[in-house]
Amino acid sequence: MLKNFDPPCIIARTPSTRESHHWDIANEAAKGAKANGYASQVVDGAFLYVAIYSDSPLSYPWSQDIDIPSLEKIPTDLVNSSIFFTDPTKNALWFGSTWSHITNEAPSHVYPLFLHPFPIDLLLDMVRGRLFLVIFVNLGKVTEAIQRAGYEARLPKDESEVQQYFIPTSAKISTFDNTIMKMQLEGLYYFGVKLAYEYLSLKGFVDIVSTMAEAGADIIKREFE
Repeated sequence: MLKNFDPPCIIARTPSTRESHHWDIANEAAKGAKANGYASQVVDGAFLYVAIYSDSPLSYPWSQDIDIPSLEKIPTDLVNSSIFFTDPTKNALWFGSTWSHITNEAPSHVYPLFLHPFPIDLLLDMVRGRLFLVIFVNLGKVTEAIQRAGYEARLPKDESEVQQYFIPTSAKISTFDNTIMKMQLEGLYYFGVKLAYEYLSLKGFVDIVSTMAEAGADIIKREFE
């Protein structure tokens, strides 16, 4: 017997470690861009980190004119990266950037820019519009990683599903009377945005999914046993 069950949204602070976050890779990309004007790095086979630097401001929050040198390199780097499946139906590109911190478009729960563990000169370069970091995420690779962890997951159908579920994910739990509960995980968008704004690793995100599923399973068992 299969029943649907929606547990409460479970959100907890996650410790930042080298295994759970890629602050070090983002730092190296930023330093590389400051030295050479441009740097990119494939991360976890699912993300592309890109950093662009200019001695003069690339833009200002109050200006509609954006002149970003090396911008034409990004499509080539994306195509040549390993973050895409050969089957295009499995891919969905999603991204965020440090510019969202400056324009206040980043979600309010995202780690404030000045608390990022970057050297102060790089943080000031970001604030002054000289340094720009963008993280491209293939949601298809994230979906596959969730599936490998033993959960049901699929690509979101549209932006509204991204906002609601990030990646629609569910887990099956068997109760004491052999009833199978299908549990939809809520609140993944909260952590999904951290892939792009806090350099959360693919493993770090999947570990969060597993933690939420386990916590939800405990709630269900207490409810029905």
